[in-house]
Amino acid sequence: MHIQFQANRVITPAAETMIRSASAFHNTPSSTSILFYYTIFGKSRERFDKLCEGVHPFRKVYLFENGYHLYIDNRFQIHYTKGNKAKGGHTDMNLDCVLINHCSPTLAGLKQASLLCLPRLEDGHTYDELIENYNHKYNVKGLYFRILYACPKRTLLYVYRPNVVLRYIQRRDISSFLQQFGYADCQDISAFLDRLASRFAEDGCFPHEAGIFLGYPLEDVCGFIANRGNHAKLCGEWKVYGDVHAAARTFQRYTCCRQDYLNRFAIGTTLESLIVA
Repeated sequence: MHIQFQANRVITPAAETMIRSASAFHNTPSSTSILFYYTIFGKSRERFDKLCEGVHPFRKVYLFENGYHLYIDNRFQIHYTKGNKAKGGHTDMNLDCVLINHCSPTLAGLKQASLLCLPRLEDGHTYDELIENYNHKYNVKGLYFRILYACPKRTLLYVYRPNVVLRYIQRRDISSFLQQFGYADCQDISAFLDRLASRFAEDGCFPHEAGIFLGYPLEDVCGFIANRGNHAKLCGEWKVYGDVHAAARTFQRYTCCRQDYLNRFAIGTTLESLIVA
């Protein structure tokens, strides 16, 4: 059985009770998964923050003795699901939900890659073991995971399809563009990503060419650099400086894909089933 509860714009008394009394679900049957979705604005957002005691979203995790957990992700969505506990209080199911929320187009094969910013784990733990498990499980479907940057505050996780990424960055115009950032000697995907990781590590900032590795059009990446992020014709999945109509169609496909994946995941479809080989 799968239950979905949704409240838009306001936190209802029932929702507040669920947040405050998460332990009431201790006896939830193992066949049940519950997801709560919230879109919160204004005073309701302030009230939500107080309820969560200012803890960074996605870090607010309640773990129960039967393996269920409630957590709030960085889109202020509240999830209550069953998963396997990992080091640092993180779970495989946690990352599954985040991937569905933020990487659906990549999972579906519509997009070559996505980049996630994950918060630090408790007690000095890292994501290394969890990412190794995901690679072992999903590389066979052509989906790979790599940590590009990690510091005490955050970890940047690159979720990508290596063959698609390599074809794109080896295009003559893309290759010529990347040479100015030190990619001239890169021949395979590992070398390109090693260089990208070193660019992140140089000063901890987001290197502009990273958009290329996410599949952004070259014209838009160059436009962003030339305009310092200002004067975009359209803002969506990225800032558009070139073909607005093509970008808008792409954004719509991504939005539809994300909603479809959220709906299917909410009724029990597994992440593995949603990854297109």
